[in-house]
Amino acid sequence: MYELLTGSTQAAIASINALVAERRTTRTDDLVLCNWRGDPQLNEVVSNIKVLSRRIARDCTKLVLVGCNAPSPNELGSLIGEMMAQIDEYSSYFINAFGSCSVSSHLFLLVANPVTYMLEQLVQLADTLKAGQFEAAPRVAGAITETANVTIDKNLPATNKVAYRRALMSKVQTLKETIAEFNGYIAKSEASLAAEETPSADNEEEHEDMDDMDDMDEGTYTPEELVVMQSCLALLQDTQGVLKASLDGMTEVADALIPLIPLTPAVNNTVFDESPAGMAAASAADEDILACKEWVARVVRTAEQVELAAVNFGAELYSPLENVRTTQNLYTGLKTAVGEALDLLSRGAQATTVNCAITYRNIYTQATNTAIDQYNVNALSSSLTGLTM
Repeated sequence: MYELLTGSTQAAIASINALVAERRTTRTDDLVLCNWRGDPQLNEVVSNIKVLSRRIARDCTKLVLVGCNAPSPNELGSLIGEMMAQIDEYSSYFINAFGSCSVSSHLFLLVANPVTYMLEQLVQLADTLKAGQFEAAPRVAGAITETANVTIDKNLPATNKVAYRRALMSKVQTLKETIAEFNGYIAKSEASLAAEETPSADNEEEHEDMDDMDDMDEGTYTPEELVVMQSCLALLQDTQGVLKASLDGMTEVADALIPLIPLTPAVNNTVFDESPAGMAAASAADEDILACKEWVARVVRTAEQVELAAVNFGAELYSPLENVRTTQNLYTGLKTAVGEALDLLSRGAQATTVNCAITYRNIYTQATNTAIDQYNVNALSSSLTGLTM
């Protein structure tokens, strides 16, 4: 009977994966058809996914309790039949609901990934019970429960705004951790060099032990490498700042412009002006909103490119710095990616109407404008010092 549950779940996974592949192919993260902030329909869809996930998790726990205690064919068949019906409802709701509501690809994948993982774990649970591996079954059911109750129920954002902000916040955090790691290596190296310069005159044995430890220590830099690392770290710090400015600027502009889109009575309790002038104004406002949405998506895509360049660059910075040409090329690649992000932030997307004829820099806060100007000077004028080809 377990094979019936496995087959039903695998079919659900295949359907969800097909929708994920379709959205990735069409690249619908431009927010063109999506609301930035609150969307009652989207909130309801995410809420229902959470409810259905918890229900499946509870049934998985029940399946373990039943399956591990020699159930009768009728008892096991009844439970599996109920679970198959729920899985079919789960996948059908996911596909139909997300196919018709205002969800961006960032939020869609934040939901789809844990949903797919939970169903994959359900397949493993069915296979485990079928094989009679009853001691392993509770662990698999526990993974399903944690995914449903924590990853899906507690951690999923309810709006596209939160999903987009989370995407950039994760990149800022990645750079922050990378910088902290290399700061630690630099401090360690400087302390080691200082100790070598002032050895203990009355304890030669201790000094010899330190020499032995240095031979085994791959986390320290030579004096020449420290010079290189200072300029590398400066670029990484500027990169983190640019990603933070991207996060702030994106939010400030989208909060200011995208809420202008609800021109219908159902949303803002106003009477829609159907006169030629009113229709023209609405059309012009929609163009501004569309430009804003497309710009937000470009900011996120550019941030993805910056993060990738930073990760590749950081991977080359561990001691010893062996490949000079690769380090130089990756430094230049990261600097170029940062420059493209700054250019996008600096230019924004010029508003298309007379009523809203302002650049995005007029919408940014003073802090964001100051940061953009600062990094335009720091990051774009930086150079890699101490490295000889």
